[in-house]
Amino acid sequence: MKKTLALSIVAVLLFACMFSLVACNNSEIVGVYEMTDISGSMTYNGTTTQLTRDLYEYYTIEFKKDGTAIVKAKGSGAGQYIETEGTWSEEDGVIKLKSTQGGLTVVEEMKWDNGVITYTNRQSANGVSVNMTIVLTKKA
Repeated sequence: MKKTLALSIVAVLLFACMFSLVACNNSEIVGVYEMTDISGSMTYNGTTTQLTRDLYEYYTIEFKKDGTAIVKAKGSGAGQYIETEGTWSEEDGVIKLKSTQGGLTVVEEMKWDNGVITYTNRQSANGVSVNMTIVLTKKA
């Protein structure tokens, strides 16, 4: 009985240490990232728009320690404002950002490297085609 209890305690401590190490690895990602570059295009009903930073007042993603994230973006001038909450995880330099919008759950993958996130999105549906790359840099 004592051996079983001791092995159980060791197993629990081992899992606690593993989760602590995972949290430490993710801690360098935690913070606010601002869009520093965007390229590509969006086509809607046959009209193509080149994507540039001038189209946005701001575009940020905040990754929190508790595994939640907030994406905020606002178009230039009287443009549309978006704020979406989600959850995130990271493995081998790939961040998976999961959010639910209009009842649809989306998981977006982004590459993370030393404080810089590169997000590439290529999709087409319902008369809209997007081919873009966004670069976000961690705020100091």
